[in-house]
Amino acid sequence: MLFGVYNPLPLQGLIEPVLGESLEHTLSGLPHSWLLVAISAAVLLLALANHNYGVRRSGEPLGAVDHIHYAPVMKTVYGWAEAGLLDPYNICGRVMDVFSRILFLIDRAIDWVYSTLAPTLADWISLGINKAHVERPYMSVLWILGGAAFVALLFIWMGG
Repeated sequence: MLFGVYNPLPLQGLIEPVLGESLEHTLSGLPHSWLLVAISAAVLLLALANHNYGVRRSGEPLGAVDHIHYAPVMKTVYGWAEAGLLDPYNICGRVMDVFSRILFLIDRAIDWVYSTLAPTLADWISLGINKAHVERPYMSVLWILGGAAFVALLFIWMGG
């Protein structure tokens, strides 16, 4: 706690002699940050007071936080925490599981389009074109002329 409150002591007494140079910036602790030291001291004093209250109430040091643990609202929150529902690792794991399942479904849909739908449509179209050419030989000439007209219109439209 002394090193946290007055950090020039460890910096100048322990670290700088090893590094062989002076550290210019010490931004926490005294004398640089009175507010940080005051807040830290207040939190430590509140924690100590809470611990002493808990020991007096439960009669033993191991039960010092029972008054918080079994409070009406906190009992539910502690239950969630003990079940792992508030654990960021578990939460991120569940989110990533849902995200990966969604991506898997998207992948399966894309795969279905390319491996099932597109070949089936290509088969139907080729069967239709084949039927049109075999049953009506004059259709071949019309398809050739229609294709040439399409290419010519495309060429004109593109400015060529």
